[in-house]
Amino acid sequence: MADDETEEGQELPTGPVENAWNIPIPEFKKGDMKHPLLEESNFSILFPKYREKYLRECWPVLQKALDEYGVKCDLDVVEGRMSVYTTRKTWDPAIILKARAIIILLGRSVPVEQAIKVLKDGNTHEIIKVIRVVEQTMENIHPVYLLKTLMIKKQLSQDPKMKNEDWSRFIPNFKSKNVQRKQPKKKKEKKPYTPFPPPQLERKVDKDMAEGSFFIKQEEQKKAKKRRLPEDKKKEVVEKQTEKRAKAFVAPEEPEYKPLTKTTSSNVDIDALKKKVKKLGKK
Repeated sequence: MADDETEEGQELPTGPVENAWNIPIPEFKKGDMKHPLLEESNFSILFPKYREKYLRECWPVLQKALDEYGVKCDLDVVEGRMSVYTTRKTWDPAIILKARAIIILLGRSVPVEQAIKVLKDGNTHEIIKVIRVVEQTMENIHPVYLLKTLMIKKQLSQDPKMKNEDWSRFIPNFKSKNVQRKQPKKKKEKKPYTPFPPPQLERKVDKDMAEGSFFIKQEEQKKAKKRRLPEDKKKEVVEKQTEKRAKAFVAPEEPEYKPLTKTTSSNVDIDALKKKVKKLGKK
């Protein structure tokens, strides 16, 4: 927060002015607004659970500060909500915006003594987003660089000549540096010396015997074998059937063709021929 003091008793100029930023803004006092507000304005802000205890304690202080300006405030613990709204007694039309800023600050863990300073003219507030700081820190950029950037912007905003200028040339550009650090060597813890050898590791069979699952596994293996037998037989039958079907499509082997040859012989056995004729005659 920053306080901007104005010179009291200085007369306001009536004609044209070269630099209007140097003219002090007159204070808005009670009675300057002759008629009450026609419409009611209200704002509501949610607050985290851990702020409930503090808000209960500091709420009377906030109510007293806002009553001077004719603004009411409510604290709803059930829904976790803070609300501010104008009334018929509100004499400053812009005070509701400052009241909204107060409940925003209270929801972000700002003490009530610092938050109510926003009600005074010349005081303002700015919330720095922590997410940006965390992201830059993860990129190896120190948070102090962000604070330096904000300080430079604040100084430039106070200079009326730099209001419409480009500020990028004044803001430093910080680059992250990936510095490799040496990792500490891991020291191996020495085990206490013992003259006895380490115990023998337990076999898997011994574990199964101790748990009682050894015999159960054997029975399951036997059942699995019995289940496999019919499947194997089915495979054999299917293979035989396929072989039989395949044989029907195989062409048989054809005998080799041999041409007929006439045999002529000049030597004829006449006696054997006579005997054959006699036999045929007897029949």
